[in-house]
Order: sequence, then C-alpha cells, then structure tokens
Amino acid sequence: MAKISNDMLASLPRERDIASFSPGLGEKGRIFLLKFRLASGREEVIHLPPAVAFHVRDSIQDCITRFSYRDTRRRAGDSREETTVIARFLAGQPDFEKADWGSKPAGKPRVAIGCEVHCFPHAFFTAFQLGHETFLVYRYPAQLSFYLAEMINDAENDGKLVDLSRAPTASKSSN
Repeated sequence: MAKISNDMLASLPRERDIASFSPGLGEKGRIFLLKFRLASGREEVIHLPPAVAFHVRDSIQDCITRFSYRDTRRRAGDSREETTVIARFLAGQPDFEKADWGSKPAGKPRVAIGCEVHCFPHAFFTAFQLGHETFLVYRYPAQLSFYLAEMINDAENDGKLVDLSRAPTASKSSN
C-alpha cells in the first residue's frame, strides 16, 4: 500500500523537480548511485541497492507503457534539435566527486530501502524510502523516464549491477 498520497505529490515544492541526473556504480556491483541536479541547482546523491534499482527500472518501464510516454530523444543521424527538457538534462548532468561515494547528509548515508514510483501522463515521481517513515521525493518530466530506465538496464546488462538474490546459484556437483 502506497504511503505517499497524490495530495502529497501535488504539494511537492518545485524545488524537488529533477533537471538532470547521472548514474554511478559501486565496486562489485552492489550499489547504484544517482546524483541528481534539482531545478533549484542543488545536487543530491542517493544510494540504491540493486533490488531497489531494479524495482525503480521496472516501475518506470510500467509507467512508459501505461501512459504511452513518447521517447523524444534524438537518434544518430537525426537532424532535429533536442527538446528543451532533454537538452537541459544532457547539458546539466552532474559529475561525481569523491565525496559523493561516502556522502552522509545529517550523519547518515542516503541508502534507499525501498521506493514508490508514481506515474502521471506528463510526469513521474520517485519516493525513495530511507527509513521507516522517511522519504526523499523527486518529480521528473516524463521524457526522462527513458534515460533512468536505460541507465539501470545498461548497468545490469553490462554485469556492473548485480542483485545477488536474483543471481543464479552455483550448482553443486555430485562426485
């Protein structure tokens, strides 16, 4: 059952709007980092265990399907200009710094233990759960859904993000 209501999402300040983000991977594929650049210019980092990252990806792919989000990204050889949202996203992707890997705002790392993804026709929201009743909520333009899902998908397909609970176990040979 969702803990974040539509009323809460509607009252989310515009400072929580995502302008851009960049992915990062911890060593051994055990953590997926997202560094956000908010519309206000502020940057925030959140650490996602693989199971949470895959849940986010799967939920966003569901949003894309349910709301028929259009992939408006420019393709190779396409002469048209990027849409404003995508151009701003690509130009504003934040760089990771050494401090981001061990960032601990308020003395605690921002490691998500879960995430709610809420979809609407022109936007989607992620509500990353950090504790029992603590959530970090972000609003994204629908066009960015393709980037976020693809970044997580690429990390998994490249073998750089591994959910050990879903990994096949080594079979024991009978000698």
